[in-house]
Amino acid sequence: MHNRNLPEPIIHAIEAGRVPSPPQVLLRLLHMVDDDRTTIPELSALVGQDPGLTSRLLTVANSPALRRGNQLTSLDNCLVALGTRLVRSLATCLSVQKLFDRQTNIPAANLSAFWGHSLLVAEVARSVAVAARSSNPDEAYLAALLHDIGELILLAALGDPYARLLAEATDETALQAREIAEFGVHHGEIATWLTERWELDSSFADGILFHHASPEEIVTAGELPQLVWLAHALATAEDPAALAPALPAEILALTGSTDLVALREQAEARTRMLGEAMGLRFPEPITKAMLWQDLPAAADTPHGDAAEHELSAMIGGMALMQPLQQDLFALENEAELLLSLRESARILFDLNRIAFLFLDADGKKLSGEGIGAQAAIFRQVSLPLDTEKSLVAISARRQEIHASVGAPASGLIDAQFARAFGTEGILSLPMISRGRSLGVMVCGLSNAHHARLARRLPWLLNFGRIAAVSLETLREARSLRDAAETAANDRFHRQARRIIHEARNPLGIIKSYLKILDQKLPADTGVRQEL
Repeated sequence: MHNRNLPEPIIHAIEAGRVPSPPQVLLRLLHMVDDDRTTIPELSALVGQDPGLTSRLLTVANSPALRRGNQLTSLDNCLVALGTRLVRSLATCLSVQKLFDRQTNIPAANLSAFWGHSLLVAEVARSVAVAARSSNPDEAYLAALLHDIGELILLAALGDPYARLLAEATDETALQAREIAEFGVHHGEIATWLTERWELDSSFADGILFHHASPEEIVTAGELPQLVWLAHALATAEDPAALAPALPAEILALTGSTDLVALREQAEARTRMLGEAMGLRFPEPITKAMLWQDLPAAADTPHGDAAEHELSAMIGGMALMQPLQQDLFALENEAELLLSLRESARILFDLNRIAFLFLDADGKKLSGEGIGAQAAIFRQVSLPLDTEKSLVAISARRQEIHASVGAPASGLIDAQFARAFGTEGILSLPMISRGRSLGVMVCGLSNAHHARLARRLPWLLNFGRIAAVSLETLREARSLRDAAETAANDRFHRQARRIIHEARNPLGIIKSYLKILDQKLPADTGVRQEL
């Protein structure tokens, strides 16, 4: 499975983990993280209603920059690891992405049907896991929630060809066969690769991978894949009462004497209640939903005048990214800011490989020394700003975006950067604040990705400015805080010296009187001995 040569757009979509989220969920999330009374379980309950948001938070929480020790598969643990500030930043980016990114062109009705189906399978999976006395019902819920997420990734990656395939498929078994025939991979494998990027336990990925297995195959699997398989079978069965006798005995034994018909009815009621609370309209009944029917092809976008497009992009980008800038200003340390910038670039521009190089105090060299979560070459390099042998230095000096793809080679250091990323080339985004460069964001990308970014370069340049302003503001705040602490310490020491000096004056007088008494008292008196 790992050795298949997938089309570059599919690989890119898997790395980006790019799955659209319903605007209602994002809106509620933004409101909830701003409310000090919101608890982690409440946030977890909201995030757990959306496969796209769930996948994004799992990706970030299990990233090398945040992960400490064991994998995180509980949404509660993921939210604790991220903190509300970073969660809000991610939600803002996803909201901005929905406003200016139209590449998936998925109609709201199709997405509502998809979310309704995913939520129903997840609700059934949790109930089945509880009935089976599973040790981790939440893991079954998450695996079931994400079981079809590969469809959204393929739709985002391949566009019209996959949209037509979805619309033409008569059922999920036929869909999987068509996917393998045309693309050499099915949506379960795509979702599995995504979870493997999060370095989650293989059984979690297996729960997604095997949800279309045959009854004869699934009885040989572990507990979690069996739970997800049963949940999927129950959620899609036309007649759950007729399904039970047809189930393998090993699968039926999982739930004992549980009434599966009542279990599905209760799960559907909970799913519909969640949908109504979120303002999402699910088909009636959800179990009869026909996913991806009449899915339209993407419409061509008129190009218009180049200057007009650039101006529109610049103004629109500034307006759209204003909320992001406010969120970045709320972050309290540089490591947290850089992590948020990485994830923001991943969500907004699909830039999955990023390193930071900052100018030194003299403004003459670029270096990534001391910056975590990036390859050694970036931490070790000390790149003169005035060199012509690196487009990274040229980008910082000229305050322009430069890319090595489709351009003459400038120097070996840029090739080293690309090799460190494992990409065909690099893009250098200057970080400009108050007319001067603070450094650059070096991004790994392919030729195809560079072509897709061409129309977003004004937004990307504005993103670099926001990053620089946020970083400089944070550094200035830290400098002012340090200065205030130093001044406070100086005032404390001066006050302490004054108090000590004032205390020494009467002590000195007392000591002098004691010496006089010592001289006047007879040598053999007891008082003198005490003195």
